[in-house]
Amino acid sequence: MPRKSRRLLGETVCHHMVQGINKEEIFKTEDNKEKYIELLKKYYKEFKIDIIAYCIMDNHVHMLLYANDIKQISNFMKNINSIYAMYYNKKTDRVGYVFRNRFKSVPIMDRKQLYTCIKYIHMNPVKAGKVKEESDYRYSSYNDYLTSLPGFTSFNREVTASEPSKFSALRIM
Repeated sequence: MPRKSRRLLGETVCHHMVQGINKEEIFKTEDNKEKYIELLKKYYKEFKIDIIAYCIMDNHVHMLLYANDIKQISNFMKNINSIYAMYYNKKTDRVGYVFRNRFKSVPIMDRKQLYTCIKYIHMNPVKAGKVKEESDYRYSSYNDYLTSLPGFTSFNREVTASEPSKFSALRIM
């Protein structure tokens, strides 16, 4: 049975989640987490994606992404997840599916939901008992928020009062 197509049109900010098949810990090692981050960094510009926030846990990933068109996000996710699956299967000498599903998307409709989602993403390792504070976790964008250094996440550069049109998909006044 074919999958349902994504129904969002135009600009969009969405919370995206991917998980290992059977909740397998496909990101358990530091190398695996670093590989996924490497793929995010390598392909976000090519697919014209803004990465607002991310967190890579042992068996899943959360990302808050912005694009002018949902197709850009679909193509970005397909690309990085396909490359990661080939990497993971080769590294672990296995075959077959690596991810549970394609990916899950939840549209962000307003500024409050945006900030709630960012906090939720960054609190994941704390709630899972991996670290005591968000800043202690190396595999999220939390520390990008604490520095003015340009990173590949776009929150500090883009979601500002000076550029409200950047995320007009949120219908923010």
